[in-house]
Amino acid sequence: LAMASTRKNLGDTQMKKNKISLMAFALGIVLIIAAILFLGKNVLEQRAAEQQSGVLLAQAQQHLNASTPSTESEEKDEKEEFLSQEPHISSPNSFNWSNYNIDGILSLPDLGLELPVLADYSDALLKVSVCIFEKEDIQGSPRMVIAGHNYKAHFRNLSQLPIGSEISYQTMDGKVTKFQVTEIVEIDAKNGDALEEGTWDLTLLTCNYDMSKRILARCVSVEA
Repeated sequence: LAMASTRKNLGDTQMKKNKISLMAFALGIVLIIAAILFLGKNVLEQRAAEQQSGVLLAQAQQHLNASTPSTESEEKDEKEEFLSQEPHISSPNSFNWSNYNIDGILSLPDLGLELPVLADYSDALLKVSVCIFEKEDIQGSPRMVIAGHNYKAHFRNLSQLPIGSEISYQTMDGKVTKFQVTEIVEIDAKNGDALEEGTWDLTLLTCNYDMSKRILARCVSVEA
């Protein structure tokens, strides 16, 4: 009787172990599927962002390269034609470039990047291109923060920008400002005050992979 009871207990224990193992295996499968879905979503977002920012860049460059109209009527006609253009985007969501307010074009030659900068900031806009996060005038000296996701086509390699690297910013009225990178710093994501520290004219901002840190490229303006 005692042996039978022992065998029963051993059998129950083994069944519990098997059940736990099965649950752990199922949980592992669920986590793997979730990771694959998350990765797939991220890849699709990055591809869409690269495509959409590319369209915005082309349209902004077209606007800057356009000849100056000779009359007010021609200027109005050109503007209407410019705003009416809607490039084809192979995406489930409709994309009308004229819905976006482009402030200028940011050029980072050392990273092989040229990006349209959106004048407004939101999570949705960051999925299209880099955005002006902050723009202010301090004692007569303008300074600006441009934020972007760590997408490959946006600010993923920001931390690799060499100190002394020259970048430029061209506004939509054609004005070009040259900057030089002075430092690359990393701050805690919750430390908003650290963003304002130091002497700089332009800061490029992105996040690390786990969103716990913010990577900043500090820049000062230089003579063109």
